[in-house]
Amino acid sequence: MVEVPLNFEVSEYYVSHRTHDLSRFDANDVVIILEDDIFDLDRAVEDNILLQIPTRVLTTEEEASANLPQGKDWEVSEDSRNNQKQKDKDAIDPRLVKLKDFFNE
Repeated sequence: MVEVPLNFEVSEYYVSHRTHDLSRFDANDVVIILEDDIFDLDRAVEDNILLQIPTRVLTTEEEASANLPQGKDWEVSEDSRNNQKQKDKDAIDPRLVKLKDFFNE
């Protein structure tokens, strides 16, 4: 048996299926459209608890070792992650290359 502490916040908006204008919500808002305008609190709580349960539980030793994934003839190193992040940060979208020097003129 594993104890999983549950301490989380939920921000969801429940709206009627008759609501057609959802422009008041941001793109990052979770908006759930209610069928027949019935809100089932038990289901909402259950869904959010299930989302918080980890798919894999690690022991204290496993968490401390922070082993990175590896397989036959490959492995992930912390250095390669940092290099990839830097490459992604420095990369210029090819469609925007012409705009790179736009403000230098």
